[in-house]
Amino acid sequence: MSGVYGWLGPLEGDPQQTMASMQMRAMGAAAKPAFSAIGAGFALGAVGPAGTAFAGEFGPIRIAFHGHPFWKGEGNRTASAELFCERFTHAYRTAGARALDSVGGDFAIALIDADRAEALFAIDRMGIRNLVYCADRDVLVFGPDSDVLAGYPGTKREVDPQGIYNFMYFHMVPGPATIFKGHSRLLPGHYLQAARGTVDAKPYWTPTFSEDGVRSVPTLAPDFHGALRQGVG
Repeated sequence: MSGVYGWLGPLEGDPQQTMASMQMRAMGAAAKPAFSAIGAGFALGAVGPAGTAFAGEFGPIRIAFHGHPFWKGEGNRTASAELFCERFTHAYRTAGARALDSVGGDFAIALIDADRAEALFAIDRMGIRNLVYCADRDVLVFGPDSDVLAGYPGTKREVDPQGIYNFMYFHMVPGPATIFKGHSRLLPGHYLQAARGTVDAKPYWTPTFSEDGVRSVPTLAPDFHGALRQGVG
């Protein structure tokens, strides 16, 4: 397991120990590099294979990132995590959440803007990267799964009976719910915005489908292959 993790809000305890606990739970076999940014009332961390994770600050922006992103319209060239974060920060300052429109590939982002007093969390369009969060009172805890959230002191993992029913009926727990009460997962193509005590999840991308009954399958094949490469590249 790799991804971004941390919290937004007050912490009763040692932030370094808490981040170490969450980091240990987020570490996978190939996830060796770990980065973190800790401040008053927040902490961001990222862990993943070399070149895919970064956490740091650019002026008033604190950002944690994991994935293999590319900028749409520039081919499928994957950017390094640190360079991507720097460029995304500049785009966010100009366009806010709409900066996500220009990003392709797989990714998970956690961003805190001290100037705007808001936080932004997002995952890629296909949900290749995960982000689970728990908003309890005045604290928002987030990570790639509920096990990572349990590294934050006091985070409950109480099984939701409705989640068990959903799993037995659907053989899965439909999002944004999880098997645990109060734990939600961010849906593919969505971002989560936290500002002034509110937490709101919205889509930044919605799939559209338009059937083309004119062109033949051999003619459509190159378009399909191109879309497939862009979606998973």
